[in-house]
Amino acid sequence: MRSYDYAHRSGVRPLSWEDFAHLAARLAERLAVYQPQVVVGVARAGLFPATAVACSLRRELYPARLTRRLNDEVVYPAPVWKTPVSPDVAGKVVAVVDEIADSGQTLALVAEQARLLGAAKVITASLVCHTWASPAPDVSALVTDAFVIFPWDRQVLVDGQWQPHPEIVAGLAAQAHSEAGARPRVLEVRRHSERASSGGHLSQAGVTLARRLGAGMGPFDRVVTSALPRTLETALAMGFAVDEQNPDLNMEMPGAAAEVNWYEGYAAVAQAVRRGGAVASVAQVQAGIWRQIAQDLPQGGAALIVSHGGLIEAGAVGCLPGADHAAWGRACGYCEGLRLLFDGQQFTLDEVLRTNPGML
Repeated sequence: MRSYDYAHRSGVRPLSWEDFAHLAARLAERLAVYQPQVVVGVARAGLFPATAVACSLRRELYPARLTRRLNDEVVYPAPVWKTPVSPDVAGKVVAVVDEIADSGQTLALVAEQARLLGAAKVITASLVCHTWASPAPDVSALVTDAFVIFPWDRQVLVDGQWQPHPEIVAGLAAQAHSEAGARPRVLEVRRHSERASSGGHLSQAGVTLARRLGAGMGPFDRVVTSALPRTLETALAMGFAVDEQNPDLNMEMPGAAAEVNWYEGYAAVAQAVRRGGAVASVAQVQAGIWRQIAQDLPQGGAALIVSHGGLIEAGAVGCLPGADHAAWGRACGYCEGLRLLFDGQQFTLDEVLRTNPGML
């Protein structure tokens, strides 16, 4: 039996039927703002959230079947059409709903067929989304990189006996083996400390703040700052020698300020990234730098990046495009940022770092 690659997921997230009900209601609320006229559910498991959403919004539901599976086993290398999208989507605002966005490929293919059939607008949605989904759905109820166990998969009937789903058993074993043999790399990204009112150097208050935080940070295998003095001074005040100053960490952002107010936080930056343009370019460059630094670390190693407001928010969105960015809260204050985990392929969010942890 072949299964999906569960080994690089982080942790396990079992969902009860009550959890499903709460997530389905959240998905319906987030889709309601788009005013969909019909719902297309991706069979099989996508019909669970699609039916709940269609009933909540009082809209017609049309099933579509695009799958890698046959009799519940993965047998196709790419999704294969079994039931096409209904032509009744023509001229309508369509919500395409699946239970999980892993690669993002299935949702994208169903959405594309709806567009080819003349849908006026298509919104993709999933009950659960992994951060590496590309393209990420427009709407999701839960973003997690854990191994999600849905209530309808927990037990299956085999030869008259209820048993744990064999793919779940295999997936948990693969994940346990991976976690036993590999430790993720850690990437801590923080904004520089407070500057003096004039000039680009830290104020005394900024040095004090950096020293206080630095006492509880690290150790780091690599420390990288931008080319501007305030980031170098922040790292030194924290107590860390600097291995590299990268001028791309203080890159110019022409046009970006007209696309987003950086102070509105991660959600606003994510919206600007999705629109494309200057902010999307910034996100791509910063995410590329972060990824390269993480890739160069030894297994279980850690790196510190000291960067700038705006660039950090954009880089974080670039690394985790499918995350629930609204949950990350406001923009970075002085010495704030994120801690990310990198498994050699994908980033996951470990923690949003605040100098006052209660203030998101």
